[in-house]
Amino acid sequence: MDYTALKTRVNSLIKRYTELTISFTRTESTTASKIYDPATNTFKWYTDGSEVTAPTATDYEGYCIETFTSDYFKAKGYVNESDRTFITNGIPKLNKNETVTIDGTAYTAYRVATVNPGGTDVLYRINVRV
Repeated sequence: MDYTALKTRVNSLIKRYTELTISFTRTESTTASKIYDPATNTFKWYTDGSEVTAPTATDYEGYCIETFTSDYFKAKGYVNESDRTFITNGIPKLNKNETVTIDGTAYTAYRVATVNPGGTDVLYRINVRV
């Protein structure tokens, strides 16, 4: 089965049936490492032990749909009352503890699940909290 076509279809349906926007900024490097400097209370980037300029941040934007969070899970304490769950696929996969802005509110992702039949990431289920 062509899961890439399915991914495209899912993305078009999410865009069609929601007005919720999702965005985040990520700074990544394949050659440098981000290391905390306690002397300056900041993070610095290093390659082979030498400090380098921080890589350019990339902004990602897409759409998402909010899904239902069961009262059972809230009552059992598995999730907080303010936790929310969203489904998206128009952006790269979020990392745990990454900050994401959804419809103007900043959240922290604490769980990200991927639906990826045949190795194709069709969508992401993102659990977030304020």
